[in-house]
Amino acid sequence: MRVLRPLAIVSVVVLGASVWAAALGTITVTSPTSGSTVTVPFVVNFTYSATATYTKLWIDGVAIVAERTGSTFNYTVTSLAVGSHTLALQADDATSNTIVALHVPITVSADPPPITISVGPTSASLLTNATQAFTATLQNTSNTGVTWAVDGTVGGSSTVGTITGSGTSATYTAPATAGTHTVTATSVANTGASASASVTVTTPPPIAVSVSPTSASLLPDGTQVFTATLQNTSNTGVTWTVDQASGGNSTVGTIVGSGASATYTAPATVGSHTITATSVANTGAFASANVTITAAPPISVTVSPTAASLPPEGTQQFTATVQNTSNTGVTWTVNGAIGGNSSVGTIAGTGATVTYTAPATAGNYSVAATSVANTGEFASANVTVTAATGFPTSSHVFVIMEENQSFSQVFPSGVAINCSSSGMPYLCGLAASNGLALNFYANVHGSMLDYLYNTSGATWTASPTSCTGGGCAKNGVITGDNIVRALTAAGKTWRGYFEDMPSEGYMGGNTANYVPRHNPFVWYSDVANSSAQQSNLYPFTQLAKDVTAGTLQNFNYIVPNIIHDADDGASTASALLANADSWLSTNIAPLLTTAPFQPGGDGILIVVFDEGDEGGESDDASSDNSCSPTQSTGCGGHIAFVMIGPNVIQGSTTSNTYHFQDMLHTVLHLLGITDYMNGASGAADIALLPGVGE
Repeated sequence: MRVLRPLAIVSVVVLGASVWAAALGTITVTSPTSGSTVTVPFVVNFTYSATATYTKLWIDGVAIVAERTGSTFNYTVTSLAVGSHTLALQADDATSNTIVALHVPITVSADPPPITISVGPTSASLLTNATQAFTATLQNTSNTGVTWAVDGTVGGSSTVGTITGSGTSATYTAPATAGTHTVTATSVANTGASASASVTVTTPPPIAVSVSPTSASLLPDGTQVFTATLQNTSNTGVTWTVDQASGGNSTVGTIVGSGASATYTAPATVGSHTITATSVANTGAFASANVTITAAPPISVTVSPTAASLPPEGTQQFTATVQNTSNTGVTWTVNGAIGGNSSVGTIAGTGATVTYTAPATAGNYSVAATSVANTGEFASANVTVTAATGFPTSSHVFVIMEENQSFSQVFPSGVAINCSSSGMPYLCGLAASNGLALNFYANVHGSMLDYLYNTSGATWTASPTSCTGGGCAKNGVITGDNIVRALTAAGKTWRGYFEDMPSEGYMGGNTANYVPRHNPFVWYSDVANSSAQQSNLYPFTQLAKDVTAGTLQNFNYIVPNIIHDADDGASTASALLANADSWLSTNIAPLLTTAPFQPGGDGILIVVFDEGDEGGESDDASSDNSCSPTQSTGCGGHIAFVMIGPNVIQGSTTSNTYHFQDMLHTVLHLLGITDYMNGASGAADIALLPGVGE
């Protein structure tokens, strides 16, 4: 017999099994577990994880049984005194010929351990008639039979709820009434061993119905969709009634739909009605909405503008707005004649917007729009046709310079109509009610050259235009005739307003979004060499002060910065124009409320672009090098020119061909100045003013 040799050992507990670890193998005990209490007889079972020559059992140092071949040991101990004992489990490792041992302390009891039972879950909350599964767990017995009871009644009853199952699992069904009950599992092997779970039974919340919207106001024969929402039930069916009539009827209105949504159609008469949705699952649960049927408002017609003053054969656009009907058609008349005639003027167009052309004779005429849906509803505008007058004069002329966009981008319709689709809706609206030149062309590409042209009638390309402001004096500024010289000689006042110019009289270079290439005045010797003239150059913020103070000058030149003049700040022409149009509506609208621009005033405002859309200048891929019929090379493109003021022929357009020299000639003529310098000499006035023929 081999002798048990002492080893360095470690005791480990895994899932209730004691493990003795050696370098080459592990002894795993199945029973009994370390520290357990057993009764005789009991089984000793263990295995060695490596290959063993033999296995053996020792109790309290005494060999109990002969060596067993192999790595698995199983033996039933039939006799052992009550008390504490130590089992020594031994394996001989076949590879290293090393003895591996494990000590397992146990206690032998005279009586078997008591049967125990537990129930899970230990508590539950259920609605009436709902179910819950319970499980019983028994220990220290091989007989797992249990008896299930509710409040002491085996199997329960309809009053306390029933439980079905005779094994360790059972299903409890709650009664129809609320209350608290006890579910008990009792061991069949020992009826003194039992465990319980508490069950709270509650009544389910009542079915709730809501209807949305809760109220509605409709015209006769109008429709409204209603939606019913049900809670605390899986049956979402509803029945719909109107004033308690299922589905309604022609008197109270009808409702179509059997599900959660239904459409109500109002009756032909006014009144109040109740829409009700009732639960199919519980007809005592319902909700209602109130519907008020009101008479349709009368059709109304308005015409805009309500009045106009035109020269003989002048034109004016009118727009009719029809409300309270889907039929917005109108019939246009002049003095009662449909479409008018040569005696009273004619109407061109049959839709909401038409163009009226005045007759050749002076007089008052009524342009009326009558609703097609109700011929008793109409609105009219009074048109006064006055005899042609001579060319007007002005003591307040304003010029606003915009940048690098073509006529077609500003007025895609070719004229000032459909302004909502225009690139600049606000400017389009001004053009529609004032004057628009249809064929105005820039003389050349290059912002600075066009600014020089519209203030002097020449580009001065031979002059040193690469210098900046006062520095030009050293290189030879532009000494030729220009509008500053003409204004000064005629005793006229002037100011330039430049957005982002940092200070009054500034003669420096680019700053913020101000650029001197958009300021023609700093290049003329009249300004570059005169601090007095430089004091006429102001930041744009001065204009608002002058409007408020009523200190507007004879000639006023306004230049937005490069973000607000459609030059820069966006990647598409449409975005650039939108920025410019927004700036105009915000900053120029106040100017148009001043006295010079009211009836009887003499104010003239010109909004013009410097050149057509040039590739790269405005981050737009297209370009415009088109020439006018009178200029064949070096052209600057077809551009927008709008003239605004009380003396402008209202709603007028001109198809004549114009350039910047014609604009300069017109400005000088309006101001009563006869010094038509350079290209302005022999140029034409623009035929948006009285006294200028086509």
